[in-house]
Amino acid sequence: MNAVRFRWWLLLLAFALHAGANAQFVHTRNAGIVDAEGRSLLLVGPNLGNWLVFEGYMLDIDVQGWSTPTGFELGVTHALGGNQQQADRFVDRWRENYVDRNTLGQIKSQGFNSIRVPFSYRLFWDGKRLTDEGFRHFDRIIGFCRELGLYVQFDMHAAPGYQNPGHHSDNPSEEVRESVRFWADWSNVELAAKIWQHVARRYADEPVIWSWDLLNEPVTRNDAEKGRLEASYRVITTAIRSVDRNHLISVQGDWWGSDFSPLTNKWDDKLVFQTHHYPKQDELQAHDTMRGGLGDRLRHARKLGIPLWLGEFGENSYPVLRGIADWSLANNVGYAPWSFKRIETDRALWSIRKTDGYQRVIDYIKSATYPKKPGRKPPADAFGVLMDFADAVRNDSSNVTAVPGFLEAVRPVSTAKAASTPAR
Repeated sequence: MNAVRFRWWLLLLAFALHAGANAQFVHTRNAGIVDAEGRSLLLVGPNLGNWLVFEGYMLDIDVQGWSTPTGFELGVTHALGGNQQQADRFVDRWRENYVDRNTLGQIKSQGFNSIRVPFSYRLFWDGKRLTDEGFRHFDRIIGFCRELGLYVQFDMHAAPGYQNPGHHSDNPSEEVRESVRFWADWSNVELAAKIWQHVARRYADEPVIWSWDLLNEPVTRNDAEKGRLEASYRVITTAIRSVDRNHLISVQGDWWGSDFSPLTNKWDDKLVFQTHHYPKQDELQAHDTMRGGLGDRLRHARKLGIPLWLGEFGENSYPVLRGIADWSLANNVGYAPWSFKRIETDRALWSIRKTDGYQRVIDYIKSATYPKKPGRKPPADAFGVLMDFADAVRNDSSNVTAVPGFLEAVRPVSTAKAASTPAR
């Protein structure tokens, strides 16, 4: 074989290997999501909320400041007398037990085929440089998903500078829109892009990951920032594509993922629009909103040739949740109910019973105004009761019970006729 033919052979081999690797991944076709064989793929499965991103209302500590991920961890540290090592051990134990292989196996057995994993940018940024801290959690969950046949989406739930005024973005303000600084300082966008590139580089060849969700529930402060939403997505997409050409890119609309008017272009051939939907509690109004609001978003996405995916819904009555799920199934829109597990609730797949010891700890934390340390002494047994509670959140614990009504409301089996949305 002469040198020219040999070079051509190497080029063809490289192309074949690239095509073969790329063929393993979820991709898009005709405003839909398809699997490696080109078959329509409806991705449905719960959010793993309160795992890597603590949320105060899911921990029964829905108090300004303390309800943020950083605030809750600070409160735990206060309760432990400032012992950061013990606080870190509690967080590690929580993350080990809150989601494990058994939990994901149960999710799979309920008929779901995917999970959505919220995370904070702080898992990969120590304030000065990139870190690999988050990879141990990502590696573990990816390994479980690979074994069980589940797809996973990773979602930057808390971004630098706060992308919305909610506690779940780690924003300690009391829902003050002016506190959102993500777009006001463009270095926040650049840092988010840097972190996404760091993550995407490690997992570029991992097919159980179906998409990267760039920014959870953005809320711009004004028209100027609304105009920067698509620009910020383009910057992050470019950073990811420099190391990863395989995975889908998921982007959300403005105003908590509901307003897609700022997104008018298809800047990547593997783009997915993600919306979130939390209608008002009144069922009739909620259903009207669903068919109007969700339908409008679906039409907008289809007009651009982009799939729509429902990344969050929940907190409503079971009939409303079932109606949203049926609408999604009728329109070939995958979805992720919020959420899979939380403390003492009927709005999750599983409910966790609080222990008396945990109640004493959170009462202590709530006795002070964030971020101050409470004036009284912390519970003497705080470390023990916190570690016990971190063990009690396992799905095989007697403290955790299934919520059949929620499962029936969100499971991916249509229970009623729901009108599909016209494409035009």
